[in-house]
Amino acid sequence: MQNSPETHDSSETHGTTVRILLAEDEALVRRLVSRTLREAGFEVAEAEDGASALELLVGESSEIHAIVTDVVMPGLSGPEFVKRGQEELERQVPVLYVSGYLSYPTGRAAPLPEGATLLKKPFTATQLLDELDRVLRERYPGFSRDGAPILSFSQRTGA
Repeated sequence: MQNSPETHDSSETHGTTVRILLAEDEALVRRLVSRTLREAGFEVAEAEDGASALELLVGESSEIHAIVTDVVMPGLSGPEFVKRGQEELERQVPVLYVSGYLSYPTGRAAPLPEGATLLKKPFTATQLLDELDRVLRERYPGFSRDGAPILSFSQRTGA
């Protein structure tokens, strides 16, 4: 298992590549989710833990359109890295949390933010993509994988 984040390119959707940050500590799950996202037309930046995900989020902030993250991971949990990253960026990035836990062991994960979207493992590719589409549409009205563009953060703000 690598310690550094991986990036996988995919096809562009009508000229706009939608980039997803995927944070998942289980290698097999990470590969399957990444492949599902890439086959659906997303570009995926992978991280195997919260610290790597935080580094990627902050380092490539204008290029990350949404986050799919496991809740419980070694070191920084999903909610912890998301909170720190969004505080540092001073903006909200849409997040889809995934977890196989019905309840969380004490001290293993930060509570999810109010209103957070949680997809329980195991899930199908269709469930993953439907929930991600919903999260993206909440932040980017009119988004669809069929072609609605998502502008980068710098394009939306004129920065």
